[in-house]
Amino acid sequence: MTPKIIIQKVCDGLGLGFGSISRRHRESQAGNEGLGRVTDYTVHNLRILVPIDVDDTGAVLTDDGCGDGRPVSHRAGAVFTLVDGKPKHFARSLHRAKVFGGGATMAVAMRIGLGEAAGETLKVAFKQAMEACNAHGVDYGAHTDTRAEGRDCGCGAIDNAPAILQAIKNNQAYIINTIKALGVDTHGLRTIKVDGKEIPGVLDHFAAAADVDNSEYAGSAIMQAILANGKIVKELAGDHRTTRIVLNFVEGHTVDQDFVRKQTADRAQAFAVDTWRLAELASMLYKDAEQERRALLSELVYTLGTAAVLTDGTLPVYAVTIGV
Repeated sequence: MTPKIIIQKVCDGLGLGFGSISRRHRESQAGNEGLGRVTDYTVHNLRILVPIDVDDTGAVLTDDGCGDGRPVSHRAGAVFTLVDGKPKHFARSLHRAKVFGGGATMAVAMRIGLGEAAGETLKVAFKQAMEACNAHGVDYGAHTDTRAEGRDCGCGAIDNAPAILQAIKNNQAYIINTIKALGVDTHGLRTIKVDGKEIPGVLDHFAAAADVDNSEYAGSAIMQAILANGKIVKELAGDHRTTRIVLNFVEGHTVDQDFVRKQTADRAQAFAVDTWRLAELASMLYKDAEQERRALLSELVYTLGTAAVLTDGTLPVYAVTIGV
């Protein structure tokens, strides 16, 4: 039978959140009457899914970006990188895979969850993660925004990394239950016994990482390191109008966030997470099956921690999958 795309609501909201991005607040504002219905209709439209773009040579893009739902800035040079220390600008923005913070951030999450970053500051953890990505041929990207200044780079998943670790440490039961609700095996999130010896779980390593002194951490320095590695960064613009989270399980495709913005007259946006990219990153960085499984768990943990820090927990979550 011909596979077909299925879009389903997973839940009406993750339920936990300390951030300012709020579906409830956004849809209750004057002028946004009926916005919830329009956004739901838009998210259920199959046109929300698009193939990963190809570059000028016809090769499918191998890097990724963040799931932030804001548009790319109209300023000249909004899509850029550094080559030999000099800016290189690109003419347009292309569709690439999306994970919170980009692949380098997820590589940090994996290193933390597997205990490889024990005692490291986040600055060091990011450096080691980028080196690991480079060594394993893992391409990645990121974004800034037009409002970033000082120690911030404009990406919430990067700028708020210390707070995200703290949120994970303080809400372990919630994270376990949420991952379980997604149908993912949670074995290894907690400490387990193997041959009579206790093996720290993924969440144990995250809790320890939250206790490391990251008072000198700056997202702007992380962004400079990403650019120094020659990775493509996009400058986003405007305020957060995000009211939905879309998890995409269809490999080789991503969420067309511009479609959401256009269909809602720029009143709503959607966070996007390509779960197939999370699995791909884990498989590229870890060849041992058990390590790969825990690496994926670590990415999910950081993704949930990011959502908790950036949103108020009221954003409905949708899944895009292949059915028959």
